[in-house]
Amino acid sequence: MSERYKLNEARKRLEPTSLLCQYCWKAISEKMEDNYFAPVYREKNRVNAVVFRSVNFNKIHVGIPRCPSCKKNHQNNKIVGWIIGLIVALLIVKLVTVYFAGQISYAIFFGILGFIIPLFFVSKLATTIIVVRSGIFTEREGAEREPQVMALLREGWTLDQPSA
Repeated sequence: MSERYKLNEARKRLEPTSLLCQYCWKAISEKMEDNYFAPVYREKNRVNAVVFRSVNFNKIHVGIPRCPSCKKNHQNNKIVGWIIGLIVALLIVKLVTVYFAGQISYAIFFGILGFIIPLFFVSKLATTIIVVRSGIFTEREGAEREPQVMALLREGWTLDQPSA
């Protein structure tokens, strides 16, 4: 572990000692809770039987220094992204119900799909676009550029939670 981090065993996370924001590279992180704690995973054991699948993994949070301005930017843009996703999803549901007006079972099925899929994908895409246009890195991009996270990734850890 580098000298840029200290282990907080009570919270099971690596807390940064460096204060320079990794998202804008201009401001200073003022409080520990302003930092973004990226979950990093390492697969321990995987079982793929015919009728049973299981995966065990280790997880630790690595603190990425983030200034209050970038934290607020990330939080606000997540909300805006979800609102945009919700609007698009509702418009798609409206179009589906109009298109399948006489066939209620199709309208319900495609209406649910037309709501859920855009809600998640459009909101994530909108959030990413808005954050990048504001001139800072997304939470994930900032985590990927952090030297301690890069070292963990080289050792076999990942930013994506393992699934069975």
